[in-house]
Amino acid sequence: MILEKDECLFLKEILTLRKENAKLQYSSNNITYEKYKSNIKLCSTLETKIKNYENLKFNPLVQHSINLSETLHKNHKRDNGLPYTHHTNLVLELLLLVSSDLDLLASAPLHDALEDCKITEHDLLLEVGSVTTNYILEVTKTSENTFPHLHSRNAYLLKFADRLQNLSDMITWSPSQISTYLSKSIFWSTKEPLTSQNAPESTTKKCPCGQPAVGVISMFLGHQYVCRKCAKNKETEGWVVDYENWRL
Repeated sequence: MILEKDECLFLKEILTLRKENAKLQYSSNNITYEKYKSNIKLCSTLETKIKNYENLKFNPLVQHSINLSETLHKNHKRDNGLPYTHHTNLVLELLLLVSSDLDLLASAPLHDALEDCKITEHDLLLEVGSVTTNYILEVTKTSENTFPHLHSRNAYLLKFADRLQNLSDMITWSPSQISTYLSKSIFWSTKEPLTSQNAPESTTKKCPCGQPAVGVISMFLGHQYVCRKCAKNKETEGWVVDYENWRL
């Protein structure tokens, strides 16, 4: 979850104590000057990161976006039973690692709002402004699971952060959920969803037995493409075979 203000302050106090301890160790000849300077530099860097984190996280625009997300997703749950805002907050956490763009950060808590909540593009425009709203619009999929508006670098960062967080939750997903999500994650910016009917022949996979694949099984460490015979055997063992997107 996102750090609260008192947690940020606590970490800053810990880093200050470490800096003071480094000074004591150096003065008592327990560490070299190079080691002392290295420790001080590391502590200062972490302090700066925490300060920037605080400033960004508690920016009025970002905070308003977080609060609005809490309201809109109030009754929504993830498949693992956690509040939906657990996902949106973690997407924000990921973006904080790579960007300080406030409009982009404000889009993270609301990136699924147009898809899943009773709010319009116009309402979002009034709440968080045009730039943030445009990022949210870019990552909002159509009924065909395509993203026709996706084009900007920041929106791609947002979509990748969303994908990364979802992928990290896969341990709680069923094999069929994993297979479906991985299939759509590969070609999520195309105008037409890629399926076994319109995929190019060059993408055809082989079963480990050497026969042409007719399906794919999603496993914890990756995929296994299976032929018709092996697919039937796997299904009797309880595996879920995805026959729709086997060429992806």
